[in-house]
Amino acid sequence: MQGMVQLRDALNIMDARHPGGEPIPFSLTFITCNLTEKTGGERRSYEGVILAGGQFGKKNSPKNANHYDNGTRNVNIPGKSRPVTIHIYLITHLNNERVII
Repeated sequence: MQGMVQLRDALNIMDARHPGGEPIPFSLTFITCNLTEKTGGERRSYEGVILAGGQFGKKNSPKNANHYDNGTRNVNIPGKSRPVTIHIYLITHLNNERVII
């Protein structure tokens, strides 16, 4: 039987960093959704994903995406040149554990 993890714990796992400050990779399965283009509904799974962060994640940044208010996060996926925005409520699995709300 596969394990389960609550969404708040899954988000903490995604935020986790090694003692040196580098992000800890994780596996992620989610459902795509682009409300602007009205597309999505595809299930995607990736290994070695890390939470994107840096200068554009700061509160005073002119490009602040309000990820916490919007329920989204940017992740870096191996093989992709740009971060991908995911909706946290559409995450189905993290590190092969089912994510529950």
